[in-house]
Amino acid sequence: MRDTRFDVLSSTKLTDEMKEVTSIVKTNFVRAFQAMYDSDGRINIADFRTAYQDAPQQSSNFDCGIFVMNFMRSWDGKRAAPLDNEQMYNLRAQAAVYMLCHEGNLAILPSIKKLLKKNKGQKNK
Repeated sequence: MRDTRFDVLSSTKLTDEMKEVTSIVKTNFVRAFQAMYDSDGRINIADFRTAYQDAPQQSSNFDCGIFVMNFMRSWDGKRAAPLDNEQMYNLRAQAAVYMLCHEGNLAILPSIKKLLKKNKGQKNK
């Protein structure tokens, strides 16, 4: 909010259709934000501009989720951390382990629960 803009990062080449969808998402976000938080009028996010930022590009048509997680983790308002498409297999595996084993996952598979309980307190080597 400090930069008064909506930053858009895409791991694929932006098309006119994608820009149109971005505009619709922005409009709906502005409406929801104003309905929930903007009653005092101090911040008028409707005036925020849309800024399409340079971002690492994916070489497949199925790794966008990995790129989005990287953007969310590393975006500092100016750039996102680079991603090496050669590392995608390992990054997919890391994301799967994180989601499957996270304490907030209420539907952890019994076999994973057993493994986590068995290894609790052990440090990774």
